[in-house]
Amino acid sequence: NDKKTAEETLYALKSAQNITCAVLYNRQGDVLAQYIRDVTVGDCRYHPVGPDGYHFGKDHLDILQRIDLDNENIGALYIRSDLKEIYRRIQWYVVTVFLIMMLSIAIAFMLMSRLQKIITKPLSDMADVMYTISGEKNYSVRVAIQSQDEVGLLGEGFNEMLSQVQK
Repeated sequence: NDKKTAEETLYALKSAQNITCAVLYNRQGDVLAQYIRDVTVGDCRYHPVGPDGYHFGKDHLDILQRIDLDNENIGALYIRSDLKEIYRRIQWYVVTVFLIMMLSIAIAFMLMSRLQKIITKPLSDMADVMYTISGEKNYSVRVAIQSQDEVGLLGEGFNEMLSQVQK
């Protein structure tokens, strides 16, 4: 029931930029002390002492906590915090994730365009040889083997098949 000490204690909340107001109630539920950061910023209504807990609003968080001493209720503390820092952090996370996704997509696109050329160039060459053979009936044309992977094996098989057809 020391009003001066209670007000000094609540005034320590000034260092927490997100705390907009706080109210300390005595055991009867009457206001013992209050702290309001800026009266013009928002509404800090006195809330009747109810069960402990929290409540999220659109732009604030309300917390009510009973104060017990030696298993006896001596009052309650109500604190209202704005959510600006949380919204600012969420915005930063969203922007960061978006930039990482865009960078990942750009890297994937660059890798895909390079790998696609490695795969499609030999297949395109094989299709050109196929059209040349079917159009000119020249079975002596062969596909240039550029690698020893699956596409290279396909080219070797294609050339072997042409050799047998030519014979």
